[in-house]
Amino acid sequence: MGRVIWDVENWYRVGHGRGFGYRAQSEEVIAVLEEVLPEEYGPYSLVNVNLVKQGKVYVQRATTHPIAELVQIATPKNWDFFILSRAITGDVDPSQAASPGPFCSLNGMLNLQHRERSGWVGIVGKVSNEQTGEVVEHVEYMKVYNAVLRGFKRHKLKA
Repeated sequence: MGRVIWDVENWYRVGHGRGFGYRAQSEEVIAVLEEVLPEEYGPYSLVNVNLVKQGKVYVQRATTHPIAELVQIATPKNWDFFILSRAITGDVDPSQAASPGPFCSLNGMLNLQHRERSGWVGIVGKVSNEQTGEVVEHVEYMKVYNAVLRGFKRHKLKA
């Protein structure tokens, strides 16, 4: 299990990260993910991050779902997800993070932005602590990202 970064305000991305776009229906995305996600890093979940109005401001909220539920939960207004590996990140609950989006991103989870027939998959592979200079590389999540990239290319889902 990798290190879990909770204090997201002290960490930042090193470099540009990696990502690719695709064209595919939700069912196709689910099929590819279920086929190519490396078993040794399972089980996997989708962390859905969206904005919810709380009084006069909007705050981020996270909910966790099985990958197969992408069809039911992805909508034009609900499209931002992260792929969470329990083997890599442990039994964390992203909804407990003050900022779930940055928490997921800075911990190396793959960002899946899925809208109807297209989307984008990205990863922040390396982060650094601005106060201590500590650098964390998300080696295992990079392996997951590379497997997903190969899977999308093999199934010709890339735009």
